[in-house]
Amino acid sequence: MLAGDAPLPAATVAADQFRDRVGLQCLHLNLEDAHHVVTDSALLDEALDTSLVPTYPDIRTGEPLVRPHDLRAAGLLAEPSTAHGIAASTAKNVLRDLKLSFNRARDHGADLSLSVDLSVVEPLPDKRQRDNRAKPEYVSLQQTRTVAGELPLIGQVVLWMGRLLGLRISEVYGPRVKDLTTDEHGRAWLTVASQGGTRSLERDRQTGLLVAQDHKSTTKSSASVRTIPIPHALAAMLGDTIRIYHTDATTGAVLEDNRLIPGLRSENASGQEAYRGWLRTAQAETKIDFLPHTLRKALVTDLKDAGIDRRIAHFYAGHELDGTVHDSIYDLGPGEQIVRVANILDDQLATLLGDNPLIIPSGLKQTWGGNTRRWDQRLWIEQQAIDAGWRPAPSGDRGRELDVHQVAERLSLSANAARRLLNR
Repeated sequence: MLAGDAPLPAATVAADQFRDRVGLQCLHLNLEDAHHVVTDSALLDEALDTSLVPTYPDIRTGEPLVRPHDLRAAGLLAEPSTAHGIAASTAKNVLRDLKLSFNRARDHGADLSLSVDLSVVEPLPDKRQRDNRAKPEYVSLQQTRTVAGELPLIGQVVLWMGRLLGLRISEVYGPRVKDLTTDEHGRAWLTVASQGGTRSLERDRQTGLLVAQDHKSTTKSSASVRTIPIPHALAAMLGDTIRIYHTDATTGAVLEDNRLIPGLRSENASGQEAYRGWLRTAQAETKIDFLPHTLRKALVTDLKDAGIDRRIAHFYAGHELDGTVHDSIYDLGPGEQIVRVANILDDQLATLLGDNPLIIPSGLKQTWGGNTRRWDQRLWIEQQAIDAGWRPAPSGDRGRELDVHQVAERLSLSANAARRLLNR
């Protein structure tokens, strides 16, 4: 199955059509959900009427339920159009977790006869979910800056946090405003201890149920939890981010519990999908192609080339060292030596930027959700961005440029009516 030679379980196929579910939650479906996962709703109704697809009463509510397995047997389940084979290295991780689950069940007295000593094989080329990726190429600071020039403002912040701090995308969207601090020497430090930017399923410790959440209070591994010094240019960028997006226009208070990377449609949720879309567009424009994770590799490469000890480079990027108990348990971290990393990055950025800031002024728009504070205070936020040099200043002869929503507000029109007016 993992190699793509056998079909995926029907419940897994059904769950993949819902963004917030896993296969275990789709072993049975109510009729509304069943219509969502079939190729033809009318045929499903007919199959239910003729009992071609059986129903099973929910023991709690009596509601009729349908099994995806029966939908597949009737030829109604919407099957994936692409192959699903995964690389052997990834398959090993899946089987490892499966083995741990069965061993734990046996340890607690379950009578299980299923063998979990399973081997993995590489899928055939036509069975692979993804093509083999070419070895990632190095992404220089200059290339990063070129791509940044084609990104909206928030996208630039995310890009540089990945390139200069080696953060995974989920780690960029984890820290709160209060996680950015400054020491007595004026060096800014960032604590990385959580993840965010996309909705994921977490098990509720009280009920045991899987619940959709926008923020994880954990990182990929224990080694990913770290507090690291950051280069001055990035600290200035993040300081402006806080002043522009996380300061209340009415009270002047800094909203320290806000996520450092501001949400778009929601206050402190999502953002990864929008960023990935921005990045694809910027890469197409600049012809500089790389995977987001390659930025992390480029940082580690820079640090090692600059003579930074392997142990310190791994700590800064939140990457586990190979192997020993001494490394994983008894090493308490590099201490003050970690500041050397920020000093090296300062020197590299000084060569790249000269007297220029890290941000490149951009007129590309970021749309706020209608129920967010930033939507309510958008005119003030826009002016702060202009004052900080993040937005191009409006020319004197043109006046101040307004977006569709600002025009609608001034003319007391709906956004759609304003858009039609501007498009005439």
